[in-house]
Amino acid sequence: MARVRRRSRDDIQRELVKIRLASEHESAEWINNFLDRFWLIYEPVLSATIVATADQILSTNTPAFLDSLRLSTFTLGTKAPRIDKVRTFPKTADDIIMMDWGISFTPNDVEDLTPRQLANKVNPKVVLSVRLGKGFATASMPILVEDITFSGLMRIRMKLMTNFPHVQIVDVCFLEKPVIDYVLKPIGGETFGFDIANVSRIVPPTVNELNTFTQVPGLSSFIRDMTHGILGPMMYDPNVFTLNLEQMLSGKPLDTAVGVVQVTVRAARGIKGTKIGGGTPDPYITLSINERAELARTKYQNNTFNPTWNETKFVLVNSLQESLVLTLWDYNDHRKDFLMGSTSFELSKLLEDATQEDIRSLILKDGKDRGELRYDVSYYPVLEAAEGEELPETSAGIVRLTLHQAKDLDASKSLSGDLNPMAKVFLGDSRKPSHATTAFKHTNSPVWESAHEFLCADKASSVVTIKVIDDRDFLKDPVIGYMSIKLTDLLASKDEAGRDWFPLSGCQSSLHGAEQYTPPIGVVRLLLDKATDVKNVEATLGGKDRSLGTVDLHVNDLAKQSQDNQYPFESTGPKVASDPIRLPGNAYKGVLHYRATFIPAMALNGVSFDKRDTTTQMVNDTVSTSSSDQNTPVPLTSKSSPRSLSPPTAATPSPANSSPASSSPVLEANSAEQEGVSKEEQKSKGVDMSVDELLAQQSGIIVFNIVSGNIAKKARLEVLLNDGYWPCFSTTKARSTHAQWDFTGEGFIKEIDFNRVWLRLNAADEGDRDDVVAEWKGDAKAFLRSTLNAVHTFTLVNDDDDNVSTVKIETRYVPVHVKLELRESFINQGVLHVELLDAQKLHAADRGGKSDPYAVFSLNGDKVFKSQVKKKTLSPEWNETFDVEVPSRVGADFEIEVFDWDQMGSSDTLGTAKINLEDVEPFQAVERTLNLFSSKHGEKGHVRIRMNFRPLIIAKTRKNTSTFSNAGRAVTQIGALPVTAGISAGKGVFHGVTGLFKHAPRESEEQPETSDPPSGQASHPVGVTAHPTAFPVGAAGLESNGSSEPGTLKVTILNAKDLSGGETKPYTVIRVGDKEVKTKYVAKTATPEWNESFNFSAGPHTAKLYVWIHEHKTIGKDKDLGDGEVDIWRHIQPRGNTAAEVSLELRQGGLLRLRLEYDSALRPSGSGASISSDERPPPPPKAPSITHSPSRFSIGGRSRRTVTDAE
Repeated sequence: MARVRRRSRDDIQRELVKIRLASEHESAEWINNFLDRFWLIYEPVLSATIVATADQILSTNTPAFLDSLRLSTFTLGTKAPRIDKVRTFPKTADDIIMMDWGISFTPNDVEDLTPRQLANKVNPKVVLSVRLGKGFATASMPILVEDITFSGLMRIRMKLMTNFPHVQIVDVCFLEKPVIDYVLKPIGGETFGFDIANVSRIVPPTVNELNTFTQVPGLSSFIRDMTHGILGPMMYDPNVFTLNLEQMLSGKPLDTAVGVVQVTVRAARGIKGTKIGGGTPDPYITLSINERAELARTKYQNNTFNPTWNETKFVLVNSLQESLVLTLWDYNDHRKDFLMGSTSFELSKLLEDATQEDIRSLILKDGKDRGELRYDVSYYPVLEAAEGEELPETSAGIVRLTLHQAKDLDASKSLSGDLNPMAKVFLGDSRKPSHATTAFKHTNSPVWESAHEFLCADKASSVVTIKVIDDRDFLKDPVIGYMSIKLTDLLASKDEAGRDWFPLSGCQSSLHGAEQYTPPIGVVRLLLDKATDVKNVEATLGGKDRSLGTVDLHVNDLAKQSQDNQYPFESTGPKVASDPIRLPGNAYKGVLHYRATFIPAMALNGVSFDKRDTTTQMVNDTVSTSSSDQNTPVPLTSKSSPRSLSPPTAATPSPANSSPASSSPVLEANSAEQEGVSKEEQKSKGVDMSVDELLAQQSGIIVFNIVSGNIAKKARLEVLLNDGYWPCFSTTKARSTHAQWDFTGEGFIKEIDFNRVWLRLNAADEGDRDDVVAEWKGDAKAFLRSTLNAVHTFTLVNDDDDNVSTVKIETRYVPVHVKLELRESFINQGVLHVELLDAQKLHAADRGGKSDPYAVFSLNGDKVFKSQVKKKTLSPEWNETFDVEVPSRVGADFEIEVFDWDQMGSSDTLGTAKINLEDVEPFQAVERTLNLFSSKHGEKGHVRIRMNFRPLIIAKTRKNTSTFSNAGRAVTQIGALPVTAGISAGKGVFHGVTGLFKHAPRESEEQPETSDPPSGQASHPVGVTAHPTAFPVGAAGLESNGSSEPGTLKVTILNAKDLSGGETKPYTVIRVGDKEVKTKYVAKTATPEWNESFNFSAGPHTAKLYVWIHEHKTIGKDKDLGDGEVDIWRHIQPRGNTAAEVSLELRQGGLLRLRLEYDSALRPSGSGASISSDERPPPPPKAPSITHSPSRFSIGGRSRRTVTDAE
């Protein structure tokens, strides 16, 4: 009996509970208690997500009268929303749950808060940043919304299912209009803003409420009615807002295509209608879904009422419950196309029969018949694999490309430093974009989340190009950067973790961290022969270098994978090609003739850098130098591609060099990642080498990890190798003097025993004139030895030992076995010592049967030496010497021409002779007899010379440009896309020359190195041995090595070129000490030759020689063309009889050549007469005159003495 009572009581209680659930509300304090604690953790994440999402939506939906609309601040405060009451409906289907929730969000209600919660309370606040104006004339205005409150009664209905997440559909609606309140301050912000939407009320004038008494009549009710008007159709009962959780969590986008509809437009017959203004129409058909965006169109047919197209178009469809609309248009050249009518086809018919042929539909406009359209429609659904089966591999399919975001875009291409980026997608060689994202205003890291689907007919040959463009209102939209990648490579990267970021070409990229580095697989050697019929841009305005076009070099034509673990890739052989030069817009102009060869790199273990805390890595050894070397690097590679990026398929070769060939860009690939090999397996397949074994390899790739630096000025670090002509790569410009670069780059080195490394801090932006802050130079082998196993600190200084900066660098070295040709070897360049001995049996040019011969030597078209004139002889004896820098013995055009001097007219040529330098062995004197030949006299006479060649790296300088300061980017694999080749030249190669220099006398290792000329100066000795000794620098050093008594300094102004004024009448002013002289001015020319000599008194305290070049003006003030200064004792010795030829780079641009000859035993005379270079100097004076070297800027404070030829 007790059991019966107990069961009856339980049944009655359950029934009463059911009745109470449906008729009464119950509290939910347990979940409110949970929300109070969970809200403090979840609210910051929720607010950040809302800002990221809403900010992009607002940016893309900005009204036309505003420049931008951004959500800058959003927070919901620290007080959590509450569930005030819950009512459940038990009498529903078994898979349906329905409840009514009373919810409220009242952050200003503080009665239930503790004192501690009140002290830490944060109120809800939303700040909307509105920018007014256009272009540069814009201003930002914040709109503030705060004190937000909300309450309402919500009904939630959930439909359950057996599969995860077990809730299929959630329907949400408000049973009544919710109550919303807020404070709106559109002007003044938090400090001076006032609430324009609040109802009028009298409030105490407290600090917190002083701004809440003003109102705009009717605005509050207008905003409230607008809110209800928008939300009503969406989620006010009986309307519901539906969330399909099953579809959302399935991973398939809601707008994905379900198939492809093939439409073949056959013809139209009996078209009715004429062109505006009369005439026969030019009809064409456009395709769309439900009259939305145009998806395809046919070509137009000229002047016909019965057009025939027979064109097939493919349309992606998201649903077969829509209509395909075919619209007939009349094409017009100068007016808007005219709508002639349309017809529609219900896609649901394709569910019954996937192929509908010979469909005939009436073309209607305003309900009237406008003709008949004939077409076919076929449907091809997307293949879906059955459970447990895999889809077959096909070459055709639908590609869904989603552009998520970009970050750290190159803002240097914006006039204001602020970008409005958008992305455009191009397929294959099409010049018309297939998709374009919306433009986001004023951001360098846009988040597009823009998806695009397209039909791919052949996956293997499809190429996708994405261009990021700066959307400008009034100017042409520039391309910030671009990337091109094969579709197969793009699809393969989807399955690799972390391979969702891709570097952009044509811009500065910030993705160069050490942890992202990928080892190289080899180099490409390029020999650039010639370019023909290139575009003429000489008439284009602007002083910077201008592109003549690009050539694509497919790396997979040069290399392939091998079975050798030591060399995973191998060459397919040299490629000799003549490819057209592509201009922007896929036009072509000119042909580039070149030869390309792939050279594999050794697969080493440990070619990577560990991510480290740079603040804890202190290295004791510090390398410091203040010398200015003449080394110039070979342009090889630039920035490395990150491991996390999808490997681009090509690299940009280096810019053009003056020699016919140059070393190649480095190709990179993580071959183990491409083949799906783990890091452990990759290490086991690589080669392990010690430091000594690595440094025994003559050629290879140096991988630099620029860690950090303390620099004197915000600048970028450039790394140069070898001859220093172009940087191998450049870091980004440091944001502060405490730089944290973590930048990885590469450079190819040809001969480790002879090459040098040059670190240079450049404060100028890329593309601007160089502004070198400090630099460091050193031997490549010593540099590698100190940086291969640890981070090393290098000290960089300028020529005055100022701007002291330190940089931390770590390196790796990857050997590449290159057989160097002679043109690429260190022994190909250097200083040639020439002795002009005599001549015999010259042609008699004078009436008396004699000649007045003198000889002129020229190298590659430039005059390098002119001898003295020998009077009345056919067998002159000169016995004169000079040195000349030879940048490349291979192909050098070195010749001598003998003239007959004529006092009244121009000199007559007596003959020329070519001098071959390729077979001149270094450090071995060779005597040659050269037969002279002239077109007028034939072969007549011969000249005897003696030569001695000393190898030396010749520094080259770039004139007025920093263009292409980065030599390109590295490639990460051999397949896929082409290398875009900016023209670069290789430098030849020779193997096994290490023993050649053992014949030269060497100083001990402890002896200090010879000081190099400062920046802007280069010299070589004249008439001395091929091995000059070190010169002391500074007055103290000079006095300790020679007498303090002054000697005679003879300065010969030879010639100049590349002056800033173009063709002028230039003359030169020279100043040594307090004596100033000037040359004659020459006739209008861009390459003046003076050959005038002057004698000066010079001693240990005469440190510098000052030079100014002016343009002679008959009327008006002479114009300055350039100026410079020469450190005298850096080029010649303060004792004995020494001479040197100096090349001086002028500050305003241009190069001046002068010769310095110093005799310490010859005391200077009081006269400052100028002597010709063809005459002997005057006899030694008897009375010395000691002068000092005042500042160049003190000229105006004293009387000037100018000695001219007239004196």
